[in-house]
Amino acid sequence: MRHDGSTRIAYVDHAVDFGGAEHSLIELISRLDRTSFTPVILHTDGAKWLQTNNIADIEKIAAFPPHPLLKQKRDELSTGVLRLLSNTSAALRLSLKLRATLRRAGVQLVHTNSLKTHFVGGLAARLG
Repeated sequence: MRHDGSTRIAYVDHAVDFGGAEHSLIELISRLDRTSFTPVILHTDGAKWLQTNNIADIEKIAAFPPHPLLKQKRDELSTGVLRLLSNTSAALRLSLKLRATLRRAGVQLVHTNSLKTHFVGGLAARLG
């Protein structure tokens, strides 16, 4: 493993407010070996949880605007065929936008931090 910080890891989180997942993500990033990895946080526009001092020195990129899909609760994601089709279409559009951001940021690894970003970010990373 190289120890020059050249491996860029994108941490993708869709939350606007500070919750448990964001707290865990901040803890993870703050303990990252910076001699080997460079973290980049990809977030929703207006993410209030980024205002913590623990990550002040981390590069942050607004990767996607607030979107109705990202605000849906877990049990609402697959309610009915039409909603499922609409959600899939929206997720694909968000994934394509995120893929372009990942490329511009020169990211080699993608870490997603929620159910919705697992789908959107995972697809974006696979589309490469």
